[in-house]
Amino acid sequence: MKGVAVPDAVGYIYVPAFIAIVLAGTVAAPLGVRMAHLLHVDVLKKIFAAVLILTATRMLLELNVSLLHV
Repeated sequence: MKGVAVPDAVGYIYVPAFIAIVLAGTVAAPLGVRMAHLLHVDVLKKIFAAVLILTATRMLLELNVSLLHV
């Protein structure tokens, strides 16, 4: 079985997405480090917990929607 050729891809790497991720990481990493040093550990833990809960909720809602369309 042959693979499907994807425009703008080099092997398994989709170049436009790779560039976007690198640029976003380059901008966001220093901001994240600065925030981590300014905020108290308890606040950081609460922010991280909130992000995890939001992500899990979104994943469960998407799973529920996809199960309804089977």
